[in-house]
Amino acid sequence: LDATLKLLQTPFSDGENWPVFNLSLKFGSITFNLVNVTAYYEGMENVPLNLVTGNVTENAAKVKYTLKLTIPNLQNPLSAPYTATYNAYAWFASGIGAIKWQGNSAVLGAFAGSGINIGDTTSTITQSLVSYNLK
Repeated sequence: LDATLKLLQTPFSDGENWPVFNLSLKFGSITFNLVNVTAYYEGMENVPLNLVTGNVTENAAKVKYTLKLTIPNLQNPLSAPYTATYNAYAWFASGIGAIKWQGNSAVLGAFAGSGINIGDTTSTITQSLVSYNLK
């Protein structure tokens, strides 16, 4: 289990990608990468926000997160494992932080600490900032 979760790698560079998280399983002499999350900086984007104080548009860095799930067949470790790939996006505004999340619930659930629910891999989630207070 990776000891770190690296959601951001700043300063951003065009086309940059980085490892976010990795979970491996060792079974005998074989190591399986069960969960692998990577990030890719897609550039800057204007994001409209419906704040409680009014509508604003923030220029934010758009980051694509890809979660690759690999479940080995432990009865036959040399057979092809089950694999699935899920994507989600986050937008980060300078001086504020994350202002929007959108994508597959498996990815966003993992980031929120509620785990990876492979029972429902078709749900998508959108979360947008509605209020903030800078101190």
